[in-house]
Amino acid sequence: MNLTVSVYHSLSDILLTIAILAIPSPEKQLATLRESLPFFHVAERDYGTVEMHEERLETIYTLCVVYHNISLLDPAQEREMLKKRDRMADLHMEVDSQRKLAGEMQVDDELKEVLDLVVEVAGVITR
Repeated sequence: MNLTVSVYHSLSDILLTIAILAIPSPEKQLATLRESLPFFHVAERDYGTVEMHEERLETIYTLCVVYHNISLLDPAQEREMLKKRDRMADLHMEVDSQRKLAGEMQVDDELKEVLDLVVEVAGVITR
């Protein structure tokens, strides 16, 4: 994993954790659910940028749950939140398809040999 991917991964993990921890006690739940949305969206976008499909799927699933819960807590926003939830569910299916395709891709043998050598050299250097 190069430095850029590592930084994105770390930042996205932090944002996802903040968003999950921000989900509050019942009396503050609606406001806090709304406040958590930007953190989830940034984490989802960042995971997509570095093609971390499993983490992105987890984040999208959580967004579905947050939108659903907002729809239950705020009847005035119910229709809009359910539409957003459904869009996230569609995105979840799309990203899951991408994840499956990525897992089925064939690796070039020559490239694999080069990368194996790089890993072996890095292991010797770090000893």
